Amino acid sequence: MAISVGPAAQLEATAPQAPEYTLLDTVPVLDGGRALLGGEFFAYPTGLARLYPGCATGTFADKDLENPIENASFLPFGSYLPLQCSAIDLSRGELESRARAAFRAVESEAVERELVTGETNPAMPHLDDGNLTSLGSLSPLEALALLEQAISAISRKGVIIADAATASLWSQSVTTNGVMTTALGTPIAVSSFLSIDSDTSTGIAYATGPIVIYASDTLVLFGFDQTINDQVVIVERSYLINWDTQLQVSATVDYDTVP
Repeated sequence: MAISVGPAAQLEATAPQAPEYTLLDTVPVLDGGRALLGGEFFAYPTGLARLYPGCATGTFADKDLENPIENASFLPFGSYLPLQCSAIDLSRGELESRARAAFRAVESEAVERELVTGETNPAMPHLDDGNLTSLGSLSPLEALALLEQAISAISRKGVIIADAATASLWSQSVTTNGVMTTALGTPIAVSSFLSIDSDTSTGIAYATGPIVIYASDTLVLFGFDQTINDQVVIVERSYLINWDTQLQVSATVDYDTVP
């Protein structure tokens, strides 16, 4: 039996793919434009509709008119993914293709991280800031039910964001049509950033009002490190997250309880 001897073949690696039902899959992502300069977004009235007796005298009888609009300020941020490779291994086009594929796979995790933690702009509204209301530690189905109830209480549509383990437990209670939704039609974004706490066997899920993400085109920047003869590629994109801060609740999901 003849055995060929020579340098090892360079084989194509498995291409990275983005997970399903990410935040960027679930909420509208719009062309950034001037929104990426940041600024104050004009809000809509909050609260529920009020009632008045039909037989009251006068047009404004018994009507409380106080309901000021509270605008929210949001700042842009960026995410990037670097890639470094020997200058003799791959062409610029091949490097760009690999860098873009890897960035698409991990992009949503970075945006989810900013929405939850405000990592780049801690003073900007984010889900885990001081305005968050916790529903406490609940079983998986109790958590889903009470997050849905919190959304229903504002009489507006909302979004649920959950770690993958929690969303998996909910999968028998939801339907999917390109977007994971609850039985009531509330979209669920499955976050790669959120994860279970192995010490306490708990997960986390959030509910908030509608979310819109403004994003720039994806840019690819090239450089060259002459000291080691390496090509350097950076893929980056800018974003601004505009979300309805009227609703901001979380549930700790206890996996030691019954579903």
